[in-house]
Amino acid sequence: MPRFTPFVRLGVAALAALGLTLSATPANAAGSLRLTQIKCNETSDTWDPDKPYFVVFVASTSNPTDTTTVLVDPGLDVYSGKTYNLSKTITSSNASTVFTATVMVEQDEGRDIDSTDLAYIRTAMHNTYQLNYWTSNWAAMRDELRRQVDDVLAGGPGGDDILGANYRKYGVGTTPSPMVFQEDGGDYSVQFSW
Repeated sequence: MPRFTPFVRLGVAALAALGLTLSATPANAAGSLRLTQIKCNETSDTWDPDKPYFVVFVASTSNPTDTTTVLVDPGLDVYSGKTYNLSKTITSSNASTVFTATVMVEQDEGRDIDSTDLAYIRTAMHNTYQLNYWTSNWAAMRDELRRQVDDVLAGGPGGDDILGANYRKYGVGTTPSPMVFQEDGGDYSVQFSW
């Protein structure tokens, strides 16, 4: 163990008494998770363009209570063979690394997920993360989000369809490989950046 002078120990104790800690990451090192690209290889609709939207669960990998679930609607009519470059903020966080579970949905006649549904999904996902935080079972979190979205869409009037579910971990300044969504006849790759 390193030896510290009495002044260093006193300074650390004073910071601790104030509820502050020493960290290599500045407390204000916030990042934003952004939707940066949608590449459509094939739409799920035969005649019309797709209108995709995303239900995204975001959680700090270092704080089990730092979670949110958001609905991200890029507001696009998407056509096969096209790439759409965006910079749509999903959420901001002070966490240096976040986990995301994402369900991509294709809107048919009006979005089937409203604010009440989203609040229910947000609470369910937060509670599930509390139970799974120490296991880091990311696939289980993705599957739970998909199950929650499936349950809401089953009662929805518009016939929205799930195009797939995926998960990733993002660190500040990283851009992992794109997520692939290939269900209901659609074929997409989607890029988030932190």
